[in-house]
Amino acid sequence: MLLKKNIESYFVRFTFYLLLLLIPVFKKAVPYAILLLILAGIFFLYKKKYWEIEISWKDTSVGWFLLWILTALSLLYSKNIPRGLFDLEVKLSMIIFPLFFLFKALRELILHDIKNIFKIWIFATTFSIYFHLGNSLYVFLTSHPSWDEFFYAFLS
Repeated sequence: MLLKKNIESYFVRFTFYLLLLLIPVFKKAVPYAILLLILAGIFFLYKKKYWEIEISWKDTSVGWFLLWILTALSLLYSKNIPRGLFDLEVKLSMIIFPLFFLFKALRELILHDIKNIFKIWIFATTFSIYFHLGNSLYVFLTSHPSWDEFFYAFLS
């Protein structure tokens, strides 16, 4: 069976979970986690030799892909090309993840653990809230500004 437990599937799941943990907490590490996830997906597909692509117009990933293409086409009439290229770079995940999930094997592997994905996302978001609150409180208490500055500058 395709979802048999093996090192390739654990590697893909681990990198996806790592990405879920890093998104709310350590934003600078997210591009490296995305790259690791892509490499894990390619490794998984190479070992499985199951490259079947499943495209459905009802799928939301096709919509995100088309939105990125529309954004790229909008550069044709833009006067600020560097800003537009930066915008495309920021929205690069809108094209990477839909391409990643077009492969049926990867989609089934990730969606098989949807409950764990939600649990990890909730844990990471809660950890991020407490981490940033604690960091803000520490900076506030060591620098002694007003409470207005705490809520406006440190906590935001």
